[in-house]
Amino acid sequence: LNHKRGVGHSADVRYKLVESAEGVPIRHVALVAANDLEANSPIRNTYGAKGNSQLLNRYGFCIPRNIEPDGSCNDVVEFTKDSLSATVELRAGPKSYTFGGFARALECFREYEDNDSDGAVGIDDQSSDDMESFLNSCEQDEVYGLDGEDEDDEEESNMLSTCLYSNSIATTALGGLDEDTKDTCKINKYKECKALEKLAASLKEISTGYSLRGERLAVAVGESINQCKKEYLAALLVVSEQRILRCHSQAIALILDVLEAELSGKRFNRNTISVPSFAEIDDEVLLSQQAKELMEAYIKI
Repeated sequence: LNHKRGVGHSADVRYKLVESAEGVPIRHVALVAANDLEANSPIRNTYGAKGNSQLLNRYGFCIPRNIEPDGSCNDVVEFTKDSLSATVELRAGPKSYTFGGFARALECFREYEDNDSDGAVGIDDQSSDDMESFLNSCEQDEVYGLDGEDEDDEEESNMLSTCLYSNSIATTALGGLDEDTKDTCKINKYKECKALEKLAASLKEISTGYSLRGERLAVAVGESINQCKKEYLAALLVVSEQRILRCHSQAIALILDVLEAELSGKRFNRNTISVPSFAEIDDEVLLSQQAKELMEAYIKI
């Protein structure tokens, strides 16, 4: 039985437990038609919620738009910052699918201050100079906001609760805080934006690293008439992974829009990933909604 799954698709068959039947007196499982089937047509079942990389590796095929009815995607991009970093699985879909991987990937690019044996702060001099210059350029009468704390990570919650917020979510003024605390807010927010900028650049680098891209990718995707053609299957796999990269890239751009509004006009590179010409409009609308949902979850947390 061939595989059939995804939005707008359902299996042609279902399993039914039968206590007994004519000619089969013992309890058994029957495979029955779930709907009317045309004569001589292929009968399709589902192999389960599997990404195109799994389908290609195990069964030798991929399917276009491998998306579940709830908008979740079964495909995965295995993201690694470098050879010493752990692999992070990135997915597209509702925030329950996207946020965990996004947070772990971003963590790879965050900088933390560690005191060495001489009591010096473990940040490179250039980064310190950049942040000092940035602080000097900020207006001192700027108003900041507070958001809720993350109970699971008290050490990091001070940074997040003070620095990661949206104007629409948090409006509490920090006018009563001393100047050192305000400067810490600015530094932490600046560092968070730099981490986001680096993650965006890394995702962009991955997206441009496929040998099958541009016009060649568009042509290969159009070869659906010959679904066994290797380049067509490879194209579907590339498109699936590119879709995930775009989702996270769009979310980063939206997050930077929020944080930049609080940093006196300081601009950070988006490194956004362009949408291919053959992308379906409905799918891009869904992807944009999911990127916005990921941004809102990040800001709130």
